[in-house]
Amino acid sequence: MSCVEQFNYKSHDAFCFLPQKKLPLTALSQAMQDGGSQLGEESLIGKMMDVCGEAENRLASELMQHEVQLERDILEPLNQLAEVDIPNILRQRKQLAKLVLDYDSARARWLQASKSIHFSTNYQATVAKVETLKDEMDEALNKVEMCKGDILAPNVHIQQRM
Repeated sequence: MSCVEQFNYKSHDAFCFLPQKKLPLTALSQAMQDGGSQLGEESLIGKMMDVCGEAENRLASELMQHEVQLERDILEPLNQLAEVDIPNILRQRKQLAKLVLDYDSARARWLQASKSIHFSTNYQATVAKVETLKDEMDEALNKVEMCKGDILAPNVHIQQRM
């Protein structure tokens, strides 16, 4: 488990205010430095523990910075994608499927009416009905095309973000 997950640090700002002893590597570095200062500056082991404690502290800082950057650059965009973008895309695709069905239905009605012109007793009324159905079909097709555009624009934006 990473340090960020273990202590629920959610932003880069949190790094500046981290209680340093709570992170395992930082606690180790502090213990090494404390042990080195207890042994004294004249002791070779004391100096070695102090230097190693400083190195361990730098490693802990690098690890924390890496985890914060990883969360900011990878985890947050993936979370945005999973919680916002994908549900929006699925909702739009469902809407597109409905509009395509509406278009197919309008087209089938128009084709049926177009075929029945030749057998109609009231030619002018049938032609008017065919024209009305043609307008409905064109309107349904325009809605399908607009919905396709509405789906493509956010997808391009998402791809550019990634």
